[in-house]
Formats: sequence, structure tokens, C-alpha cells
Amino acid sequence: MYIGRRGVGMLAALLVLMGTGVCIGDVLLKSDGTQLKGHVVASDDKTLTFETHFEGMLVRQKVSREDVKQIVKELHEGPGYCLLPMQGEIGVEVTADELQKAIAIALPEKPAYIVLLIDSPGGSIQEMQKVLQVMSDTHGVTFVAYAQRAMSAAAIIAMACPEIYLPAKGTIGAAVPFKLDEKGLPVDVEQKFLSAIRAVMRGAAEMGGHSPLLAQGMSDLNVELVLREHAGKIAVEEAQQGRELKGDEIIKPPGKILTMTATEAAHIGLSAGTVEKIDDIRLKKGLKAWYKTSDEPSFYLKNHATAARTEFAEKSTKARLKDITDRLDQCAATRTELEAKAAALEAGFKEEMNAVKAEYDKAMNEVHPIKELDKYRQITETRKSQKTSEIQARYKKLYDETSQAQRDILGRQAVLKAMANELEKP
Repeated sequence: MYIGRRGVGMLAALLVLMGTGVCIGDVLLKSDGTQLKGHVVASDDKTLTFETHFEGMLVRQKVSREDVKQIVKELHEGPGYCLLPMQGEIGVEVTADELQKAIAIALPEKPAYIVLLIDSPGGSIQEMQKVLQVMSDTHGVTFVAYAQRAMSAAAIIAMACPEIYLPAKGTIGAAVPFKLDEKGLPVDVEQKFLSAIRAVMRGAAEMGGHSPLLAQGMSDLNVELVLREHAGKIAVEEAQQGRELKGDEIIKPPGKILTMTATEAAHIGLSAGTVEKIDDIRLKKGLKAWYKTSDEPSFYLKNHATAARTEFAEKSTKARLKDITDRLDQCAATRTELEAKAAALEAGFKEEMNAVKAEYDKAMNEVHPIKELDKYRQITETRKSQKTSEIQARYKKLYDETSQAQRDILGRQAVLKAMANELEKP
């Protein structure tokens, strides 16, 4: 490490910044006067590997020691923390395998805390269980959840952390298990599986040192939870049937699912505090300083999430296009059937009308006494008119139904084609 007079001034500035908990990293001054800010992540006799941020990307470059004028190393004060984003759907953008890899990247720098930045609507229960296992298998660090939005499976992951913090507009809860049917619609989980899932959720809460009843309240419509005072301490308890709730505060009535705001989570005791910035967690913990370890694990997860989101979107688009194509094929087949039906109706109509005409002509050619001829012709004309009206009315109804069905199919095809065109836009 080389520190000249200018380096001493920079070092003093670093010390001031570190005293406030701010980390700006190492500063490398090159012989040509250019300056890099970031971290020295590797070195040998001839080169240094320097990690910097560039337009939202993590960039590593090798610098020859001959080109280095001086380096001001970041002085670490207090414990280190690694920030890992869990943003997106559990099982899509957030997976246990990628989290495990990110933690493996982070651990060599020996952070005391892994801060999970959670912004997730939830997702796969199976993937949630795998994430919980990764957390359980990670030793020597304390997991901290910063839950901007931790819903469903993400709420349970947050509860596995010993410390949970929310911003003022943060939310946590609503972990009702469901599965998708063959049409992709949510349906209830069978009771035997539901019981096992809820046991996992309660276990996650216990892993984080939180009341398992809160996990139950997030997933069970029927349970009623109250805040009850015992010897001056407030605890979450299940309301007992028939017991008077005098002095108890109902926090989760039956028929509703527990979902909390930042204020409610803090009031119940699930949250350790409401903070707007990551560094505010340090203040809540009473630490004079802490430092952020390498951003590489964070960038690794962000890159994976972006790639997974793109892949998922592409697969979803392909699946939707296939579904639309199948439905268009069905429409085409239906149109062919309706056209055949219309042709059959036209042929049937002509056949029946020809039969009426033939019957009329035959009747009119029969020989009758002259005095009865006018009466007979009137009867024949009336019969022809009645049959003609009945046939026309019957076929008009069938024609109208078929024509409406054809218009409906044409309209459906137009909508599906518009949907397909929209999906195929770059």
C-alpha cells in the first residue's frame, strides 16, 4: 500500500466517511492521472485486479503495478455486511441455487450479516423450502431481511431471518398456499399437504426467532390471534374459544389473512424497526459503523434475475402464442363446420321447397268436379302457403343461428390474431 501526502488527505477523508458508516471503497491512482474507485479483489507481483461499477454493471480489470502511482485502501470499521437482492417471483427470478452461489461468493470476505433486500409477490412453495434450507445451511453470518414487499412465500423467507426491517410503505404477510389446476387457475391445496406446508412455515418463523403463530395467521383463515400481556410483556397468542378478550388486542380475526404494514409489523414485534435506507439498519442495531463487502454477489443475483425474467417472459410468450394458435385452429375448424352447415341448410331448404311445389303442382293437376274446383284450389293454395311459411320460419331461425355463430367466430379470430400480433412485437 502506497500513501503519499495526497494519499494522507484522501485517507483522512475516508476515515471521516467511515466514521459515519459510509463506504466508498479503494481508490487507485494511475500514473497517467486517472483514478478508479472500487475494490482491489486480487493481486500478484505484476498486476492488481480492480473491481468497479460502470453504468450499473460490475466490471473487473487488471492493472499493471507499473501503472499504479498509489492506492488508498478502504479502512473497514465495524462488521461487514453483504447485500443480496431477492427481487421477483420465488422460483423464477429468485432461486435457491443462485442464492447459494451468491452466498458462496460473499462468504470469503467474512461478512457478519447478509441483508436480504426482499421485493417479491411470493411464488413457488417448493423453491421457498429450498431457499430456507440454504439459509439454514449457512453458518457464521446473521440473516437480516429488509422487506420492501414480502408477500406469500417471500414473507416466510423473511421470517426465517432473526431481524426484519420494513420501509414505511413496506408490507409482509398473506402466505396462503394454493396450487394451479390444468387451466392455470388457483385452487385449494389438499388438507394433508396443507398441514405439511404450514409446518414448514411455522418452522421458518422459529428459525428466525419469531412467533410461529404469525406464520399460521398468514396462511390460516380460521385462526384468531391476539396480543396478550403477561407480566408486563406482550405476546402473540391464539384466542381461546369462550375466553373473554378483555384487555386483548385482536390482530388477526377469523376469516381474514394476516398482512401487515410496517407500523403493524413493528407494533406486533415481528419487525425490529421501520427504516428507509439500508444504512438505517446499522443505526437501529446501535452500530457506530459497518462496511459493505463486495457487490459481486449482488450483481450476480441481479444478472441472474434479469436473465431468468427474460427467459420466463419468452417461454410465457411462446406458450401464449401456442395457445392462441391452437385456438385459431379450433376457430378455423369451427368455421369449416359452420360453412358446411350453412350449405346443408341451403340445400335442405331448396329440397323442402321443391317438395312443396311438386305436391302443389300434383294437386292442381288432379281432376275434380267443376263445382268443387275453386274450393279445392283454395284449399291447395292455403296448404302450400302454410307449409311454405313453416319451412321459411324454421330455416330462417337455423340460418340466423348459423350466421350469428359465424360472426362470433370471425370476431374471435380477429381478437386472437390481434393478441398474437401484439405478442410478436419486438
